[in-house]
Amino acid sequence: MTDPYDIIICGAGITGASTAFHLKALGYRPLVLCNQPSITEKSMALAHAESGDQITRVANAFGDNQAKSLWELSLRGFNSLRDFCEEQSIPVQAGNIVRVAREEFEKRELAMGYDLLRDVHDNIKLVEGANELHGYTLQVLKDKLFKFDVCKLLNALLHEVETVRTQVQSINEKTDGVTVSSDTGNFHGELCIGASHLDIQSLFKLPPGALVPFSDQWSKTKILGNIPQALQGALVFWRYNLCQAYFGEGGQGMVSGARFVRPNAGIGDMVAKVSDRVQDMQLRELLELLPQGGFKLEEATHLLGCRPCDELPIVGPMFGSQRLLLGTGYMGQGLSLGFMAGKCLAELVHWGTCSMLPRILWPERLRALGES
Repeated sequence: MTDPYDIIICGAGITGASTAFHLKALGYRPLVLCNQPSITEKSMALAHAESGDQITRVANAFGDNQAKSLWELSLRGFNSLRDFCEEQSIPVQAGNIVRVAREEFEKRELAMGYDLLRDVHDNIKLVEGANELHGYTLQVLKDKLFKFDVCKLLNALLHEVETVRTQVQSINEKTDGVTVSSDTGNFHGELCIGASHLDIQSLFKLPPGALVPFSDQWSKTKILGNIPQALQGALVFWRYNLCQAYFGEGGQGMVSGARFVRPNAGIGDMVAKVSDRVQDMQLRELLELLPQGGFKLEEATHLLGCRPCDELPIVGPMFGSQRLLLGTGYMGQGLSLGFMAGKCLAELVHWGTCSMLPRILWPERLRALGES
């Protein structure tokens, strides 16, 4: 068994790296365990300050006040991540978030979302599209997006943190600490933090069904035509938020979504792979939105995502435990919320509380899933 550490962190993606960095800054000795490239490294490298899911869904399900607290956490995470990148001299390309709607009920949804978000974002507007976007309604959130190099971010966060490449097999909580067993040996710490995406389900013994896996993919896109000025440099959501595209500089872009053509929309898949049907649908959706644009889809990247069963991120101390905490399931905001989750988890360890973290995100809400 290795010498004891203060805290063992399972996972070296954005949550694990951020947690380790903030714990190190508070004087702790963390150890990060990881086995393979994280989902962070396979992401589109776009940080944004607002969920890719329907805005009004959170308010309808949990009330306006709870929704507002979640949006404020997201905005705080976005600003904190942007500030960190600036401090570390990591270049960023700023842009807007634009939601596009054509159907009347979609437009009503955008209008309701606009009314809700005005309390959090002072630079959001609702406008009618012109020229190529005539007939569309646009919800524009200005300067709440940036593209950057996620590998540089992870390197900056983990620069002074001890990291071991190993496959975690089990976590055993004892009265004197936590023992993490792996294929290269055992590691002992006072606490253990789970930031390993889907592996959290089994390693931390979450109730069955707490995390739902799904397969997804995105494609690099060559932009061959003109993009309307309102969408240039923006992350654009359309088709009821089922499709997303980033229209970047120099004719380079990315498109994701359209997983609805997969069996069961990819939900329940335990292995991710590139689907030609999804890529074909991504191109069709792009051309339907911007028929004058012209696009060529290039390299596709597949990833296995996870969504909490109640579609709220899971961040906080594990119920029934004195030494386990976790963070996962950020509902399309992995970079901003993952960075913020790391900061919140570090504060929970150090102070025993974190005023920034809404209690509704704690894992305790999932306790009923394990009750017969």
